[in-house]
Amino acid sequence: MKHLNSKTAAVAALLALVLVLTGALTACGGGKTTDPTTAPAATQASTDDLNAKIEKFINEQDTVDAVKELNEQYASLYDISMKAEDGKLVYEFRFVEGLKSSAEELKANVEAGSNEAYINFRNALSEYTGNDDAVVVLRYSDHDGNTIYDYEVTKDTQLKEAASEDYETVEEVLESTAILSELEEQSNEQTRITARAESDDTLALVYQLQDTYSDSQIEALKTEEQKYLDNEDTIANLETMYTAINLMLPSKELKMRVVIEDLNGTLLAERTVTSEDFK
Repeated sequence: MKHLNSKTAAVAALLALVLVLTGALTACGGGKTTDPTTAPAATQASTDDLNAKIEKFINEQDTVDAVKELNEQYASLYDISMKAEDGKLVYEFRFVEGLKSSAEELKANVEAGSNEAYINFRNALSEYTGNDDAVVVLRYSDHDGNTIYDYEVTKDTQLKEAASEDYETVEEVLESTAILSELEEQSNEQTRITARAESDDTLALVYQLQDTYSDSQIEALKTEEQKYLDNEDTIANLETMYTAINLMLPSKELKMRVVIEDLNGTLLAERTVTSEDFK
């Protein structure tokens, strides 16, 4: 029996990132939709046998660790899980709350993006289980567990590049629905998160505290917030956003200036990060 290697685990992580880039963040509840272009489930072995092999794949420690990491990373957006169902691997993304658009818009966003990561994940499952007809179902569900949309990936699924062209500037990236939605979802009553282009390759990610402070409070906050930005864990938490935007700008090396300010715009802390910070 083949064991899941680190490359396969990385594919699982990449898959979640691709879902963000295709605009899945703008979805909300709706009726179930399926992809009519995909092939039926494999018939080389009984459903019970296939389910048993898939369960072993899912329960490999590397897979368990990858799903756990994704759940920690996307806790405010999804509850992510895998299961065997009718001889297929169901990779479910359950939204933790209702979102803003329709099932049709979610379907369009998913299908407009590249499906290379999905195909690679299916191929890894096929290799592990020894089943050439392995099927992966990407399932989006609302917070009550009702299916919004199923996207099936089979051996006959054709490789597809993203429908949209690559962005040339940070300003163009910041007009994309996926990025705008992510910023909105991450904002809360205490902190509003916005972004602006400072040049073609430099983005300012602004965390605005929704309060004002006295001069003495500001001086204390400057020390506290700069220490926060200089913490390795803080920078690690920015990797998903940085990677997402950088992938949308293939011709440039993104610089991201992270800014913390109060409601009056008083600068409390700042730090510029590049790809070197995530190596």
